[in-house]
Amino acid sequence: MEMVQGCERCLQSHIDAARGLRIGEDEIELARHGTSSGPRYAAMIAYGLQVYREPTIISDEQIEALRSHGFSDREIADVDGLVAPNVLTGGFNLVAGLQSDPGHVA
Repeated sequence: MEMVQGCERCLQSHIDAARGLRIGEDEIELARHGTSSGPRYAAMIAYGLQVYREPTIISDEQIEALRSHGFSDREIADVDGLVAPNVLTGGFNLVAGLQSDPGHVA
């Protein structure tokens, strides 16, 4: 999967955050491709991508499937609340011409 918005700076900050949480490189790579090795997290990642790409076609069945994975309504709503500012921040970075620091070491 390519970067959806093309913001290298944002991508790198998310990768750095995942590494800071000691998430393995294999799992980071799966997330970059829109999935996870765990079905529970794969379902939530797929939902987050749908919130970003096609929020108007999210169905009650999809929400119920997330609940069946053990996610609370609050956790599901949090995804919506996280997607919006990430879209805005990524868009701002692109418009402002911000680039990753060439000396940055992940």
